[in-house]
Amino acid sequence: MSATKTSKKRPFFKTHHASGWILPGEGFPFANLEAAMHYQPTDGNIIVMTYPKCGTTWVQYMMYLLLNNLEPIPSGRRLGEFVPFLENVGTDALSDTKPRGIKTHLSFDVFPWSPVPRYICVARNPWDCCVSFFHHIRGFPAFYNYEDGKFVDFFEDFLEGQIECGDYFDHLLSLWKHRERSNVLFLTYEEMSANRLGCAQRIVDHVRPVFPPTWQPDVNALIAMSRIDVMRADDPNKWCSARPEGMPGFIRRGVVGDWKNYFLPDQSRRLEDKFMKKLSGTGAEDLWLEFRRL
Repeated sequence: MSATKTSKKRPFFKTHHASGWILPGEGFPFANLEAAMHYQPTDGNIIVMTYPKCGTTWVQYMMYLLLNNLEPIPSGRRLGEFVPFLENVGTDALSDTKPRGIKTHLSFDVFPWSPVPRYICVARNPWDCCVSFFHHIRGFPAFYNYEDGKFVDFFEDFLEGQIECGDYFDHLLSLWKHRERSNVLFLTYEEMSANRLGCAQRIVDHVRPVFPPTWQPDVNALIAMSRIDVMRADDPNKWCSARPEGMPGFIRRGVVGDWKNYFLPDQSRRLEDKFMKKLSGTGAEDLWLEFRRL
């Protein structure tokens, strides 16, 4: 008797056919995505643009703090109320307040660069991104129906780019190509972890033009309040909707190199091969050299 081949389970996604953009299977109405893609930023916008699980919430919270005089999020409120997730809530939810923070996982390929706002683009090495994305998707069964998913299967989807927001490397390149524009600040998660003061100061200096001339935030206080361990210890409902009992928190570990606890040598090699295939000759192939080996 031959063995029965078991098909792998895939997260529940949906594809916007006009653009090819991949969204969670539940929520995220296409009308809101389309409005986001056609949104015309204003000169008071600060847009946090990342691929998922690359430091988005970290920088989003830093923006909240800078926009709110370093006051913590009020009890019972959520970060997204203050720095909205553009393609989730749509443009009607944006206030006219200036300056205004906006979060997006859209790339410049579908949400074209504009000279008007200030962009903060954050990238993370794909190994750690893949692991963090796996835990994220498992933790939101209402959106992805993947709470019993396995990393070995998720890795294949990530490698193929058959995942929310599409191919990691295409997204990275869209940010990388704009990194030298004066209104774009390109950071990596790893340098933010290693040099918190330097990166926080660069963020403050980058967004300074949209604030009054007298604006002088306390950078050390900003760093202290936005530390990963401090955010992890705070009310988890400030960052996202509830997760099932027993799942890791939304802010899980936040460390560099956790991928080594998950990747097999062959998986690491295959991701490295794709890394070089997609990025060779762009300058981005030299990113994360010190983190890319088991």
